[in-house]
This record gives sequence, C-alpha cells and structure tokens, in this order.
Amino acid sequence: MVSNISDIFKNDYPNNYTNNWSTVDSFCQFNKTSTSIWFRYFADYKTNTVNPCVEFGILNFFKMTSSPRIPTNSIYITTLVKLITISCSTLFLIISLFISLITITYKLPTILLIEYFLITIIWLIYSFFWYCNIYYEHWHKNRCFSILYSIVSKGFLIIGIQRGLLYSFTDPRSYFMLIGFFFHIINYGNNILEWYLSKNIYVHGLLHENNVLSNVPPSTTLTLKTDEEVNLFSKMFYLWTNNLVSKGYKQQLTNLNQLYHLPKSLRVSEIEKKFFESAPTIHTDGYNFSLFTALLNCFASFSGPIFLHLLVTAIEDSGKDKGYSDTLYYSFLIFTSSLVSVFCNFHYNFYSNKIGLKVRTATTIAVYEKLLSVPYFSFFNKKDNDNSTSNESVSAGKISNFISIDTERITNFVTSFHAFWSMPMQLGIALYLIYREVGVACLSVVVISIIMIPVNKYISTKIGIYSTKMMMMKDLRMKLITETIRGIRQVKLCNWERHFEIKINEIRQKELKYLAYRKYLDALCVYLWASAPVFITVAIFGTYTLWMGQVLTSAKVFTCLALINMLIVPLNAFPWVLNGVIESLVSLKRLNTFFDVKDLDYLSIYNPVEEKLFGKPVLELNNASFCWNNNDECIESIYKSLKSINLSIFPSEIIGITGPVGCGKSSLLLGILGELQIISDQRNSIYIKPSLLENGIGYVGQECWLKRGSIKDNVLCGSNYDPKFYSFVISSTALSYDLTMMPNGDSYQISDGGSTLSGGQKTRLALARSVYQNNDLYLLDDPFSSLDKKVAKHIWKKCIIEMLKNRNKAVILATHNLDYLSKCDKIIILDKNGSIKGQGKPEEVMNEINNINEWKGSCESLDDNEKEDELLVGEGIIEMDLKDINEESKDTGTVKAYVFKYYLQSIGSSLSFLILLSIILMQITKNGSEMWLSNWTSKQNNINETLLVHYSDTTFPFGSLFNTPFLSNEQFEKTKYFFKIYIIIALSNTIFTLLRSFTFANGGIVATRKLHSKLLSIVFKAKMSWWDSTPYGIVLNRLCSDIYTIDDSLPFQLNIFLASTFNLTGSIILTLIALPYILPVIIILFIFYFLIQRYYRYTTCEVKRFSTMTLSPLFSHINDTINGIITIKSQKFVRRFVNDLKEKLTNNLRAQYSALAATQWLSVRLQFIGVIMISTVAFGAVIQKHFGTIGVIQQSMIGLAITYALTLTNLLNAILNSFIDTEKEMVSVERINQFIQNIPTEIDSKNNYVYENLGNQIIETENDIERNLLINENIPNNENFKNGDIIFHNVFLSYTNDLSTSVLKNINFGIKEGSKIAILGRTGSGKSSLFNIILRAYDITSGYISIGYQNISSYSLSTLRSNIAIVTQQPFIFHGTVYENLNIFNISNDETTTNILKEKIKQFFVKSSLENMLEEMNGLDGFIEESGSNLSYGQKQILACIRILLLNPKIVLIDEATAYMDLALHNKMLSLIKEFLPMSTVLMIVHHDLNLEQFDGCIYMANGEIKELKDLSKEKENNIFITF
Repeated sequence: MVSNISDIFKNDYPNNYTNNWSTVDSFCQFNKTSTSIWFRYFADYKTNTVNPCVEFGILNFFKMTSSPRIPTNSIYITTLVKLITISCSTLFLIISLFISLITITYKLPTILLIEYFLITIIWLIYSFFWYCNIYYEHWHKNRCFSILYSIVSKGFLIIGIQRGLLYSFTDPRSYFMLIGFFFHIINYGNNILEWYLSKNIYVHGLLHENNVLSNVPPSTTLTLKTDEEVNLFSKMFYLWTNNLVSKGYKQQLTNLNQLYHLPKSLRVSEIEKKFFESAPTIHTDGYNFSLFTALLNCFASFSGPIFLHLLVTAIEDSGKDKGYSDTLYYSFLIFTSSLVSVFCNFHYNFYSNKIGLKVRTATTIAVYEKLLSVPYFSFFNKKDNDNSTSNESVSAGKISNFISIDTERITNFVTSFHAFWSMPMQLGIALYLIYREVGVACLSVVVISIIMIPVNKYISTKIGIYSTKMMMMKDLRMKLITETIRGIRQVKLCNWERHFEIKINEIRQKELKYLAYRKYLDALCVYLWASAPVFITVAIFGTYTLWMGQVLTSAKVFTCLALINMLIVPLNAFPWVLNGVIESLVSLKRLNTFFDVKDLDYLSIYNPVEEKLFGKPVLELNNASFCWNNNDECIESIYKSLKSINLSIFPSEIIGITGPVGCGKSSLLLGILGELQIISDQRNSIYIKPSLLENGIGYVGQECWLKRGSIKDNVLCGSNYDPKFYSFVISSTALSYDLTMMPNGDSYQISDGGSTLSGGQKTRLALARSVYQNNDLYLLDDPFSSLDKKVAKHIWKKCIIEMLKNRNKAVILATHNLDYLSKCDKIIILDKNGSIKGQGKPEEVMNEINNINEWKGSCESLDDNEKEDELLVGEGIIEMDLKDINEESKDTGTVKAYVFKYYLQSIGSSLSFLILLSIILMQITKNGSEMWLSNWTSKQNNINETLLVHYSDTTFPFGSLFNTPFLSNEQFEKTKYFFKIYIIIALSNTIFTLLRSFTFANGGIVATRKLHSKLLSIVFKAKMSWWDSTPYGIVLNRLCSDIYTIDDSLPFQLNIFLASTFNLTGSIILTLIALPYILPVIIILFIFYFLIQRYYRYTTCEVKRFSTMTLSPLFSHINDTINGIITIKSQKFVRRFVNDLKEKLTNNLRAQYSALAATQWLSVRLQFIGVIMISTVAFGAVIQKHFGTIGVIQQSMIGLAITYALTLTNLLNAILNSFIDTEKEMVSVERINQFIQNIPTEIDSKNNYVYENLGNQIIETENDIERNLLINENIPNNENFKNGDIIFHNVFLSYTNDLSTSVLKNINFGIKEGSKIAILGRTGSGKSSLFNIILRAYDITSGYISIGYQNISSYSLSTLRSNIAIVTQQPFIFHGTVYENLNIFNISNDETTTNILKEKIKQFFVKSSLENMLEEMNGLDGFIEESGSNLSYGQKQILACIRILLLNPKIVLIDEATAYMDLALHNKMLSLIKEFLPMSTVLMIVHHDLNLEQFDGCIYMANGEIKELKDLSKEKENNIFITF
C-alpha cells in the first residue's frame, strides 16, 4: 500500500518533494535526537504542532479527513469503498434488528430496539449520501454523519464482544454486530489511504516551512489555514487562530497578504452566486450549527441557577459532614453547565458573524450593480430639497450611506437574529424557574413587563421616525460634502470654504438633533429595561414576604437573583435588538426604494439592425423623443425634452451637432446612449448595430472622467495591452511629448478626477481611452474646447480622421467650432426647444447658421495659415509634478492612550467626571442592595423556630397555598424594616442608572459634534497640494464611515465596557468578602487574563486598521464609478468595474474575517477563565463548608458570591470584547485625529475675516442696500486692495523645490488696474499655474507677486481671495436653486434685499440675451441637481460667469470659462464683465486668438515662460503694462 501511495504522490505532486523525500527521517517525522518524549514522538519543536501520525490518530477517530483534498483520480475509489462498507454494515444491523423483532428467543429490550432503529435510519441516510456523491461526482462529506458513524461503529465492537461473552459468539445479537465490524475495519483501512492521499498536498508546504527542502526560498511561508481547512479539534477550540494572533503580537502583520485567505464560503464570487440565485434549497454554511448552538446555549445557561439553588440549600444544611457528596455533585453540575454554555456561545457568535460578513458583502455588491444598471435620469429629481427626498432620486451621498451605514445596520440585525427569537424563550424559562421558587409572586414580573410593552412600543416608534429623519439629513450632508470635495479647487480659490463649512454644519446640526432625540430615547429605553430587574426584585420579594407572608431564605433569594440576572440579558438586549430591527427596517426600506428604480433596459430602447445587410447605418434615430424627467411626461422645464429627432449615421461618417447653449446637444448624446427617458410610444425608435450593444459606444463628455491610477491604466481601462496600437493611440491624441515630461512616463499616477493634469491633458487622455477601446461608434461632446488651435488640429487630423474615420468608425461630434463643423460630412442644427432646426451637408446649412442672430460673428474660420502636416511636439509640461499620491495609511500596535484622552477631551472634563461618578454610584447602590438582601436572609435564618407559624394564617393572602413556614406578626414588622431599607437603596440605584444613561448619551453627542466640526474645518483649510495628492475616497471615508462610528458604535461600546468593568469589580470584591481563601486563584486568573488581552490587543488593533484602511479604496472606487457612470456603461466597462469592486471587497473581507478569527481566539480563552472562576467559587464554598468555619452570615454571602460567579463568564467576555470593540472603534478617532494633526494647512496669520459677519450690518435705506450688495464692501477697509495693479517679479514655481524642474520660469510682467488681458498658450504651458500662484494655492519658489504694490503674502488668504474672483475650467455648481448657486454668500435673509439681488441677476441675463435660458430653468427658484448634472456644460459656465458679477472683485481670473460657449455668447460674457466690472483687472485664459480686439493686451506663454507681452490698447499713450 505504501508503495502505491508513493507512486500516487510522485504522479500528482511536485518533483521537489520526491527529490527531497529521503531527507525526511520518516513520514511521521519523529525527532529521535530530542530529549523530550513530547518533541520526539508527538510534536515538532519549531512549530509546536503535532506530527502527522499523531494528527492522523486524532483525525481518524472522528473521520475528519476532507475528500476535496484528494486527487480527483483517487476520490472515486475511496468513496465507493465507503459506500460498500457502510451499506454492508447497515445491512447486518438491519438483519439483527429484524431477528430481534420476529423472535422471542433473541428479543432485545425496547430501549435498544429504538436505539438500533435510529442508528439504522442514520446509516441509511449516510449510505444514500455517499451514493449521491458518486452519482453526481460531488466530492463532499457530511462531517456530522462521519463522526456519528465512526463513534458508533467503534462502540459496536465493544458491544459485540460483551454480548458474545454474555450470550455466545454465535448468538445473532452478537454475531451480526461482529460481522458488521469487519466492514468497519475495511472502512478504517480506507481512511488510512484517504488520509495519506489528502496529507500529501500539505506535506510539501510543511517541509518548506521547516526548511527541510534545501532549494526553498527563505521567503516561502505556509499560508494560514481557515476554519474550513482544519481538523475537528482545531475547529472546536479555534486552535487555527493561534498563528494569526502570534503574528500580530510579534508585529508581523504589515500587509494584507499576511492575513487569512478567504475560505470558499466567504469568497465574493461564491456569495454573489448564492445571493442572486436565492434558491430555497441553498443553506448558509454554518446556519444549522449556529441554530443548534443557540438553542443549547439558551437551555444550558439556565441550568446554572437550578444547581445554585441545590448547592446553597445543601450548604445551608446544618452539619459539616451532612450532604458532602451532594455539594460536590452540585458544584460539578455548575461547572459542567457553564462549560457547555460557553462552548456553545463562542461557536454561535462565530457562525452568526460569519453569516453577517456574507450579508454585508452581498448587499454591497447588489447596491453597486444596481447603481450600474439604473439610467442617468434616475439621478435627478426636481422635488429633492432639504425637507423632502424623492423615492426615485439617487445621489453620491446616498450611495455612500447605503454601503457604509445601511448595509451595516442590516448586517447587525442578521448577526443578532438568533438573539431576537431566543429572547421570548429565555424569558419563559426564567419566569418558570422563578415561579418554582416564589410561586405566584412571579406574576409581578409579568405585570411589570406588560406595563413596559406599550411604553417600549411608543419609544421604538419614535426611534424609527427619528432614525429615518436622521438618515435623510445624513444623505443631504454627504451629498453636499461630495459636491464640495469634487469642486474643492474652486471652493478654496474663491474663499468659499467657510460658507460651505457653515452650510454643511447646519445640515449636521439637524442630523445631530435627530441623533440626539434617538440617543435620549435609547437612554430612556435602556434605563427602563436596566431598572426592570430592580423593580422586579422589589416586587417579587415584597409580594413574597409582605403580601404572602413567606420566609425569605438564602437559597430562594440568590436563586431568584441569579434568574433575574439571567433576565437582564434579554431585557437589556431587547431595546438594542428592537432598535436594531427598527433601524434595519428603515435601511431596508431605503435600499428597497433604491432597488425599485427601473433598470436601464437596452432592448426597450434599441432596435438592433442585421449587420449582414449592406449599407445599413450604424445608428438611426427615427422620430425619437427624450426627456430628463423620470416618467413618461416631458414638461417644458429644466427637464425639457428633445423632440422628434431623426438621425442616421454610416461607417466612416462624421456628423456635427450644433446649436445655442442649452439646446440639448449633450442631452442628445445621452439619449443615444439610453441614459435619458425615451417617450413610451417612441420606444424601439433607435436602430443600432448589434455589435454596439455588446462592445459599447465610445463616449467623451464635456466633463472628462478619469479614474485614479496611472496614465496607462486610464487608457487601457482593463482592456488587453497591445503595444503597437497603444503607441498609435498615444501619438494620435498628442500625448507623446506629455508622457516624456511626466515622471515615470505613462506610469505617472493621477489623482481623483485627474486634478494633477491640465484641462487639455484630461480631454486628450479621455479621448485616448475611448479610441483604444476600438468601438464602431463614437460620441464626442465638444473635445476641442479645452485645446489650443494646434493641438485641436492635430486631434482632428490624426485622431478623428485617421484613427476613426479612415478605420470605418462613425463619429457624432457636438461642437461650436465652425472650422470643424465645416469639415463634417453632415451637420444637424438644434434649436432652443430641443428640435432639429436644420440638417444637411456643411455647404447646405452654413448659411442658415450665419443667419441665426445669436451667432452673428461666429462664422470666422480658425486661422489655417499653418501647415496641416506640422508635427506636434507637445504642449509643454504638466500642471503638477506629483510623484507621491497619499494612500491610506495606518499606525501599528494598540491604540495609544492619547487617542482615548483626545476623545474624553472632546466630551469635556466636567461631563466625563459626571458620567464616571454616576456609574460608580450606580454600581455601589447595586451591590449595596444585594448585600442588604444577604443580611436580610441571614437574619431570617437566625429566627427562632418558635417565632414561625406552620398553619394557614388569614392575615396573609394565599397563605393556604403554602406548606412552608409563615412569619409571625413580630417578624413581619422586622421584615418591613428590611424591605424599606432595600427599597431606598434600590430606588437610589435606578436614579443613578437614569443619570448615567442620559449623561452618556449627551457625552456622545457632544464629542461627535466637536470632532466633525474640527475635521471639516481642518479639511477645508488643507493646502491645495494635499488635495492634489489625497484620494477623495479617504476624505469621504473619514466624514462618512468614521463619523458614523463615533456617532453610534463608539459610545455604545464604551458604555458597555465601563458598566461591565465596574460590575466585575463589585462582583470580585463581594466574592472575596464571602470566600477570602480563593484570592490566590483569582490573582492567578487575572494574571492570565491580563496576559491574554495584552497578547491579543496587538492583533486586533492591526486587523481593525486593515479593515478601515481597506474601506477607503472601496469608497474611492464607488466615487469614481458615480463620477464616470456614463462612460463606464457606454463603453461596457461595467463587468471590469464590478470585478475591481470584488477585489477591494475581498481585501476588506479578509481583514474582517481575520478580525473575527482573532475575536474567537480571545473568546475561547476568556470564557474558559470564567468557567474556572465559577468552579473555584463553587468548590471553594464546598471546601469552606466542610473543612472550615462558616456561619449564617457567611452562608448568605456564599450564596451571593456564587450568584455573581455565574455571571463572571459573561462579564469577563463582555469587558474584554467591549474594550477591544471600543479600541477598534477608537481607530476612527485615531484616524480623525491624524487628519486634524497632520494635514498641512494654509498659513494665514491675518485671517481675521469671518463670514458670519456678512449681512449683519444695519441697513436703513434702499441706497444702503445697494451699497451692501457688494461683497467687497463688507470686508474691513484696511484689508482691501489699494488697487488692482498686478506685478510679477522674477517668479519661479517648482513643485519639487528644484528650479530645473520649474513649472513657471522667470515670470516678469505688470498689469495696470482695470486692464483686460488675454493669456494664450498651448495646453500645459503654465497658464493655470499663473492663476494658482496669484491666489496662493501654491507657494512660489522664488521672486514675489504684488497686488496694489503690496506683496500678496502680506494679505490674509481670505482678503486675497475675497478680492479676486476666479472661474475655473470646471465650473462649480451644487444642488440647490439657481439663486443659491449665483448668490453663494446669501448675505441677508431680508426679503427686500433678496428681491433687489434677484432683480440685478435678472438684469444680467437680459443684458446677455439669456432670459430664455433662465425661464427654461424655472427662473431663479428653479432647482439644480447634484453637481449641476441637469445642466449643459455651457449653462454651467454661464452661471459661473454671472456669479462673479455679484462679487464686484478687484481682480477677475477666468480659466477657459467660455470654452463650451459659441463665439457670440463668449463675446456677450466679455461685454457683461466690461460693463459691470469696469474697474476690475481681468485676466482670461483663451485657446484661440479670435476677437482679441476686445482685450487691452495679451500674454503669450510656452513651456512655463512668457514669450511675448502684446499691448492691444487703442490708447497707445496709456500703456497697460507696467514697465520695470
């Protein structure tokens, strides 16, 4: 057999092993050189793991070898042998059973017949199981059946021999059992073969680990085994977690690869498969076991009080020798029941939390995939405002909350599901056992519970209402935060940080208001249920003694106390579980609302055309109509529709789409992509080439979406790398020179949204990504707007013509650029109403374009004097040389003390002291009341028997129902005295409990308010360079996930920790008073306790940090997906992005699973310490009873000590678990503190200007109102610029402090106040960097800049940026009304002032002939969606330009802010600025030299240098440039 096994091994496994097999002493790995017998024959001295042969002996007894490990060619044989042997042994058992039934001679007792019958049924099922394995080739084994068969079969050998000796070996009752055992022996031999086959796969790794193989690299290590890969003993006692905890203690957990790999049941693909199949026959792995352990734990936990009653009664029995064996027996039963209870408890927790991980993962995937399946119009809802949210609106903030908060709530309910149904069972058992002790007095428990039910229902209802409102505010807050972070560059440069900080904090205050209501209701709920045991105790003992006249004995008191303590668990857990149910229902309702949004159904939109038909168009729109509204009714509003669009495009054809701003050019492209609502009776009006549905449509939007990563990653976007084609694409999109200037070339890392690139570079990179996907149809939304003329010509010729048109690609181009429109094959003109005004070849429609009044003057062609074949060498350097992107970081080791101190400081010293004092007084009164009960019962036990009456006394109701002694009138008065004192102490306890509940709730609210405010403030003060290098996902993670942890989880866990700690302290003190001799044992146990928690904390903190660290990439990925959702869906990147999400989920799941494993390591050890403590107290009481001196008072104290001992296991576990959980949650405080302490902030020593003062000045007349309309006049006069002169002197800017890599080089020029200057230059030539240093977004390397003949560094940042208005390349628009977007500061809420402002704004629109656009947006009160998603890019630029007119700044900086406007509208914006800001100095970046006569001068830049200053002023004697 051995040689065959070796042959199999040689065939199936690597040669390295067989070549080095001779180096192993033997397969059992005996180390004969060791002096220790243990390390010689049983264990390896290096790893302290058992040797293979020893392991086999353990495994085989329980038959835990795993079939899936065996090579496939051997599984069939071993499984067939199992089927034959089990079937034969079952057959002989059936024969034996049959003979016993039909004969009298060989008849067996009834109990044995029942036993044989059950075993026969089980073995038949087991045989059928193996038959199914062979038939379906599904190689899995049922371990429960395996264990049962193994134990019973070996037991039958002993039974057969015993029966053979009793009857005879030929007797059927023994004969058939012995015959059956023959097949068990064969089965046993089969196990040996199976074990050898399964062991081989791991021996090679074991030899690697112990360096037995000489050619093994030193870095090779054995992978940590999960719970699904280990043997029974390791699984039962969680020995498989030892390696992880050991690594954590040695601080070897430095990366994710050192954590557990995921077991099969937790793999993301497996979870997704089971979740979406939703088959009723599929059972969650471990569910049945957790159900069994929950039931067993429920019953085992209540056996302790029963045995307590018996033990205390035996101890109270007079005489040291009497009842000695009974007390030992009862002590042993207490030990056994505690052991069973804790064993079930930690297994139940593990499997429940494992299911929770699956639910969290499945829900996250479902939300993400739903996000990628809803149409774009679902992201908008015109009714969405601060007070109402639509059921069908979707936003980035909501998606973040869905995944971070709602998913967590549902998961928490799933993990506590068994607790939810087991509570009534626990209550019922406890009530019955109390009834056995005190009879009908237990009805007081029922009465109190009934009274609390309606109260609790009312509180729970209110909690649900406030939770819903809180989540609405949280959604609004996250929506505004997301918008602000996306537009943080303009927010900071325009000095709007404080305004948006106040606005976010206002929403946060509403959120905290509802959170406070919920927390205070939680506190009331906790108080009611935490005080319930006190009320119950008072009611029970008062009824039992004063009303029923019964004698209160130690046994009854402490048994009842133990049972009431059992009631505390379900009663205290009830409000939390119920609140969890309510919160999960709220979250489930929110998720269901999201899942109810209709999916994007391409088959209802597109009508595929047969590709075989020659001459058919790639795309054809036949009278198609679209609208933005999420229903079939298109209304004339901001959600206006496109009507009756007819369009067809063939391969190698370019169609130009043009029209005035806001006419629907971008909407038409989105409609073609299926992202707009198509009118129901117009469905299937889009005829499309079928391959486009499979391969996607190339799309480049106005707002170019780029994901975080390298240049190459963005171009490929998951596609296969083709070096030759990749090179063509890079060259055609004019990126070649840019890549030579970037650090690391195409491996250069760009940040979120491509903020480290110029606008032109972002456009070309997005175009390169689209071209590389090699689609058949391309939709390009004005790609030339952010490009200079030479680059644009290169893109047209090399990319659009050569790479697309000449390769039979169809292109639809939306643009205002008439030069490229004239070169299209066909032009479609849209009017303001969204209808086609005209279409045809360029020569047919150009005259019509020239006749449109709004476009007058826009027909000039771009200068074409340059050679078409001129080679582009690039456009200068990139905007920022960013080498390091800030990734998510983590500390190591345990959470430091300063973090706890920081959190306590956030609560406040006085409030923290009050919380601590209330907890101490609560615990003192609790222990005091129970000590008083002990004293009471000891006095009762001292009562002279003559003072008791044993007959029915009508003085006491229900007296005739009891045979126990009754109190005499004299003792009744003494009982009343004891009871009064007890009531006073008990009521004091409830008062301190109430104080503790509400102060703790208030402390949590105060802390989270301060931390959020500090975090938000420091984030807005961060330097621009920090924002350029920090992923938005990290910031969102802090402001969403970490803040939610501090809102909810952290106070909850800290509350439990403090309460449990003081409870344990009181319990230990009272136990030592009763049993002082066990002090050494307690000290030893607490030393172990300390060492265990110290050993464990290193691991759990590291793993928790991994958990939180892996969340930020998840949020960044989701944020990237939301920003680029149109591109992702149009180009069929959905599956790639889903796979990326799964990868990030896998990383997070590995950390979560490792944390769960480490928690189980701790739980096992802690709960066994608790069992030892219980046993010590119980056996100590017996020893002190029979071998020491013990009086009546000591007897009652011993009962109290044992009562506390029964709760020690839960207390020890609760303390360390709650402390570890508190420490885990404190990681969120640590991360926020890191942000607050480590974020580099902008230095602004003179920042004395605060926005709250705006609008607070006294206004008396209309003239005063007019003057105060200007923001500039609200800034203190001594902080204003003297004038708008700008001077640059020898200015250098380098992001690396190396002048050789300067972005700006030796900049020298001066501009006089009121001048209007155009700045020209290629993309990346440093134009935007010029604006950045004027606003001190980055510090210059050398030289100086002065405004008003004063160095800009002497101005405070608020003064500098308040006097300068900037419109960036990407206009910042947020959700709100049109008026709120234009009047950012909203100076006054006075109605008169508001009306005057609105009239001024309307005047701006009238002057620019844009009143129609304002009407289309429903006027100034019209609602704009998140990030202005329901506006065209041109409309956003118009609003951004009009916004600066209200600010009346000294200096205006415009960075290509009219790029997406037609030339006529561009000229109107310039005229507006000239008319309303005549004294303002204006610098405007443009990409073309058309209409330069409107400027006073121009600056030409190239490669970060000024090449020419050109004075265009008509008044030659008044030079606009300042000479040096």
